Amino acid sequence: MTTRNETQTKTSLDPKEKKMQKESHAPALKAKKSNSRALSIVILLLALILIGLVIYTSLQLRLQTQQQVSTLVSQVNALEEQQVNTSSELDMMAKAVIKAQDKLQTNVTALHKDIQSALQQQQYQTKDWLLLKARYYLELAQINHQWSDDSLATVALLEQTDNVLANFADAEALALRKMLAKEISNLNATPKLDLVGILSQLSAAQDEVTDLSLKPTIISSNEAPTPSPNPPTTAWRQHLQHSIAFLRTLVVVHHHDDNLLPFPTLAYESMLREGLRLNLQEAQWAVLQKNEAVYQFSLSQALKNINRSFDTKAPSVSALIEQLQVLQQAQLIIHKSSLSESLPLLNHFIELREAKTPMLKGDIE
Repeated sequence: MTTRNETQTKTSLDPKEKKMQKESHAPALKAKKSNSRALSIVILLLALILIGLVIYTSLQLRLQTQQQVSTLVSQVNALEEQQVNTSSELDMMAKAVIKAQDKLQTNVTALHKDIQSALQQQQYQTKDWLLLKARYYLELAQINHQWSDDSLATVALLEQTDNVLANFADAEALALRKMLAKEISNLNATPKLDLVGILSQLSAAQDEVTDLSLKPTIISSNEAPTPSPNPPTTAWRQHLQHSIAFLRTLVVVHHHDDNLLPFPTLAYESMLREGLRLNLQEAQWAVLQKNEAVYQFSLSQALKNINRSFDTKAPSVSALIEQLQVLQQAQLIIHKSSLSESLPLLNHFIELREAKTPMLKGDIE
């Protein structure tokens, strides 16, 4: 509003006044123009400086930004590369885990099959081992029966075999146990030969020889042999006997006509006792060698020597005679029963079970 009024007042002034006003205001205007020019220059310079600062700052910011961007890009690239490596490693690990799982599953499946097969075959394996154990006992029984006279040990081994076979209910096992029972019965029925007992009795008899009493040196009249009856005498024999009787009255002759034995010396007595001991020792050797003929001959010779040289009425001598007569009844050679039938039956039984076992395994698989 004021501007319009001023313009209106200005237009209403005279031209002279206008000229005078112009001339009066000219220096002020010049000064004002110069100030405005300087101010504009200063403003321009400030603007240029500001523009330069802005440009510099923007350039610095741009450089920093570029550096940061490049750093971030490199970090991002590194992260991407690391991510790629990590993802590849994860893929490899995943593949390895999958393979391990597959392998583990395969192993678990195989183990499960093996366990099932083992559980199903456990009974057969145990019984197969028992059969081998039974065959071992039976072989020991046959060896002991062949090379030893200890029938008790053989019977014990056969009974142990029968106890092992009691775990089986097959028809073959029953037939085998029946054969074992028969062999045990035959062994029990066989007479026992006590070699140790015979040897010990012969050794004791040798010790008793020292205490045996010899026959007396003079035989009593009761034991003297009775003279044979005189043959019928004729007349001239009677005259001869009367003549001899008459001569006896003239000459006294003492006759020692009793039955006498030679008085034994110490050497002779020792020889008798040592001979008897040798007979008994020979019998012992025959027992060890199981020579029946030498054994009987030695005992018979010992009995003859006792009856000839020792007093058979003495208790020690009669007891020794009875002991030797009992020893004569012993048999050194005993016919052994055969154990050759049970082992083939057992081997056949084992072969049958081994033939059945692969079929069962194939059915399980």
